[in-house]
Amino acid sequence: MNDNNNQSERAGNPNYVIQEETAAEIWDDILDWYDIEEKDYIDGEKLDRAYSTARKKIIRGICKGYVEVLKEENKLGDEVMLIKQNFKNKYHKLASSVTYSEVNGRAKKAIRSGQDGDFTMMYKFLGSLCAEGEQNIEKLRGIDNGICESLGYLFLQV
Repeated sequence: MNDNNNQSERAGNPNYVIQEETAAEIWDDILDWYDIEEKDYIDGEKLDRAYSTARKKIIRGICKGYVEVLKEENKLGDEVMLIKQNFKNKYHKLASSVTYSEVNGRAKKAIRSGQDGDFTMMYKFLGSLCAEGEQNIEKLRGIDNGICESLGYLFLQV
């Protein structure tokens, strides 16, 4: 079930399927869910650059329909937050979207195995969260890759 019924609202920008204000509220819901405080990413009077970039890309991705936040009940009856990434591009052996589960120990363990570079570890982490594997995540290009890496940055803050 999709918790955000406003995700189909038309915005002032014809390229947006969700208004920017609504997308910012969805971003805030993600932060609340994971207990992330935006104030922890303020450097002086400005937001940390990496955090600010991830925030902008994800909010714009929500506006354009590339990112959806879903809340569902798991087998134990607990509510879980899933983040679905809808791809702009088509990929061989990869669906038109992936759904990232909540950040968990198994996914974090995937980035701790080995001495790989930052992006390899992030792709392992994201591949574990969506069950597609790093080999499929590293195929993403353009906006799909940018949103994926921004989600990875966000998830690593948990």
